[in-house]
Amino acid sequence: MSTARLLTFDEGNRSGGGALRIVSLAASLTEIVFALGAGEQLMGVSTYCDYPAAARQKPKAGSFVHADYEAIERIRPDLVLTQSHLQREIVARLIDLHLNVLSLNPSSLAGVIEMVALIGKVVGRQSEAEKLAEQMRARIEAVRVRSASLPVRPRVYFEEWGSPLLPAGGWEAECVEVAGGANIFFFPAELHSREREICSADVIRANPEVILVSWPGSFGRVRPDKIQQRAGWEKVEAVSKNRVFVIDDRLIVRPGPRVVQGLELIADIIHRVAGDGSDGQA
Repeated sequence: MSTARLLTFDEGNRSGGGALRIVSLAASLTEIVFALGAGEQLMGVSTYCDYPAAARQKPKAGSFVHADYEAIERIRPDLVLTQSHLQREIVARLIDLHLNVLSLNPSSLAGVIEMVALIGKVVGRQSEAEKLAEQMRARIEAVRVRSASLPVRPRVYFEEWGSPLLPAGGWEAECVEVAGGANIFFFPAELHSREREICSADVIRANPEVILVSWPGSFGRVRPDKIQQRAGWEKVEAVSKNRVFVIDDRLIVRPGPRVVQGLELIADIIHRVAGDGSDGQA
């Protein structure tokens, strides 16, 4: 399934020859551009673009859901990169401003890798993109092979948001399966987050053995004890056995090169629980 749509790209809209002048409104895409060695092409980024360190020095062009259109127009980019259906209104406005836009919306690990390859073509770093994509595939496959020998597949609740309760979907949920866990809530990968809303009773009834928490924008600062203190959750095995783990969202919620690092962290947690049944460390 395609992970991207080139909504507009008119060479006549370009500001000049040479490398593209790019604005990235998603931290995942900024990370990809830098990972491919094309960071100098980024003329503006979102306020959430914090990795690598050089990204924080780039001019700001708005946040993930609130673009600064005046700032973007001042930059006069050849291309604006966006990611996720949550930016669809931004995409529409940018097109109205006659700007070139590349909109990407991956829903699987394979889609994330395809996105890397596509960005490589856009910034003229195809060989670098092919190398990065292969490295990512190899690390994902290594986790898959390692997980195939687990004696059991622990039941996992992966929370993407806490109010309302939203289980992880897309590549995040896929990471649990690749890492040897079993998602207690299964949704089609393409289902949008708000369509995955559940209630507290659903979690209690499903009784996960492991709870993973990674809220977008939290940077891993969610307190496990706040999850454990939810009414009725003391009955949940993951809570009673201290198996509530917070994962930095920058390593798993962002569909970029570091998502494989997030996958490996999830695998370490699941394997520890599946291997000896011991309590986790929140």
